[in-house]
Amino acid sequence: MFSQASPGPGGAPMQDAAMTFDFDGLAAAWVEAIEAALDEVALAPDDRAYAVAFWMLYGIEGAEISAPCVALGTELDWEAIHRGEPRDAGFGSWRWNPADWPRSMLDRARSPRVVAAYDALTRAACGDRDVRPAPRGTTVAEAAVWRAHWTASTAMLVRVAHVLTERARNGAGPFARIARGPDFVAVVCDPSLGPEGVALFEASRSATSAST
Repeated sequence: MFSQASPGPGGAPMQDAAMTFDFDGLAAAWVEAIEAALDEVALAPDDRAYAVAFWMLYGIEGAEISAPCVALGTELDWEAIHRGEPRDAGFGSWRWNPADWPRSMLDRARSPRVVAAYDALTRAACGDRDVRPAPRGTTVAEAAVWRAHWTASTAMLVRVAHVLTERARNGAGPFARIARGPDFVAVVCDPSLGPEGVALFEASRSATSAST
């Protein structure tokens, strides 16, 4: 399902050759956990899902990379909160701001396997230093290592979004029973990241999916 050095936003490799962290294993864990969480979702008979979204991407340079939250956006939920905003208002609107969605946190998506993997990712990104809860200052080299792992981790989320979108189109797993609109998509959608968030949103929403 996943391959080493897969391209991320802007064509950058998902996993640098110098990194030893298993991003592909984490990606597979995300797909498994998100689909398990979706197995527990019950929509109203007249409702349809339009998105699964990663949000609340959080990290502290040289100290931490945390597991993001996963949300589910549905048409009835959006209709209840949009306050007259048009459907095409774009990134950061009610339709594309998962923090505002009633199903903003699918708790089971952050499975023990996923959380443990992010603990390992933090150690890899920080050189196994004891950095939490109060990180000391980082050197330029340490900051560069952390940034490389952060970039690879966000590119991995884009790849997971592609796989979930493809599986939804094929009606695989829980998508066989969850009603979806024709434009259903999985995205990385965190307006708090500013320009980086825009780039991740566009990459996850529009790029061609990898083969499942």
